[in-house]
Amino acid sequence: MEIKKVWVIHKTHLDIGFTDSAAAVLDRYLNTFIPGAIATARACNQGGKKNFVWTVGSFLIQLYLEQGRDPGLLEQAIRERDEARLAAEAAQADAKSAEESRAKMEADMALLKEQCRSSQDAVAAAQKELEELKAKPVDVAVMAVDQEKLDAARAEAVAEMQAKVDKAKAARDKAEENRKAAEAALAEIRTKLEEAGKAERKAAIAGDSDLAVFQLLFGQAQEIANKLHGLFIKAKGREDEGQAAGMQKALSKLAELIGKAAEV
Repeated sequence: MEIKKVWVIHKTHLDIGFTDSAAAVLDRYLNTFIPGAIATARACNQGGKKNFVWTVGSFLIQLYLEQGRDPGLLEQAIRERDEARLAAEAAQADAKSAEESRAKMEADMALLKEQCRSSQDAVAAAQKELEELKAKPVDVAVMAVDQEKLDAARAEAVAEMQAKVDKAKAARDKAEENRKAAEAALAEIRTKLEEAGKAERKAAIAGDSDLAVFQLLFGQAQEIANKLHGLFIKAKGREDEGQAAGMQKALSKLAELIGKAAEV
């Protein structure tokens, strides 16, 4: 059998009465191991990532809830775990639903565009046929012609063709309306996906204080860089070569320092 994945999980073996007395072992679990595992998990598992997982016998969990010095600490940890799990499942479901909706919208959009093209072709063909009908002379093979009946027949043919053109135009307009509605719905889905991505990034940043500080300083640096560039452009526009050259030199030096900041 080929092994494709190996899970490494932290687990403390429970052996009451071998390494120490039963009372001392249980005391160590209740007052050291379990509170320490909760604190370690909270410190390591941030930003939606599980970097620390610890397993222990359910008997000890029940014992801590009954006799531990702070049962509320464990109860809160269990609630947080359940809430995080539900939130993750909901987020995955929302993301999957949004992605499926986006894919369906794009498929529908392609179909609607094809329908619009077909409707436009139908309108053009019907319009051309109508114009040809109006311009076509009427050939008769009889000596006596009833002009009124001839005009009536022509008018009937033209009206029938006009109805065909109007129907094709209505179908084209309906297809165009559906296309616009689908475009709006697709844009809304894309916006929701972008917002979900932003929310996920914010959650990750909130779970890492260093990353949050970096994000703040990076935004400030971008704003300052834009302002410095604007001042440099103004100096160039005033044809103040001395001042512009000094600014350019300073900006080049600053760019060099920022480049070095990215080096490890």
